[in-house]
Amino acid sequence: MKWMFPVSLMILCGLIAGCGSTPPDVLVVDRSGSPIAGAKVEPVAPSINYNANTTDKKGELNLPARVQEVKWLDVSAPGFKKAHVDYTGAKPQRVVLDR
Repeated sequence: MKWMFPVSLMILCGLIAGCGSTPPDVLVVDRSGSPIAGAKVEPVAPSINYNANTTDKKGELNLPARVQEVKWLDVSAPGFKKAHVDYTGAKPQRVVLDR
């Protein structure tokens, strides 16, 4: 029985440490699959346009908390065509931008 507490504690610590690594909501890439850092991602709901957020150096972005469910994403980046895509909620949702 003495061994159960340390083992349980190790399992709990491992679960807590693993919980911090959630996949991003959105991944923005070019046609070759390279991430696009600095892409602007604007979540759009039926009656609300949320503020745009910017992807990190890996092309990833976590959407902030929202009052209304997001239906579309408006995505843009310098040198690329703007994209308007349906938001599926898949993690991560991959958005490909064309030049």
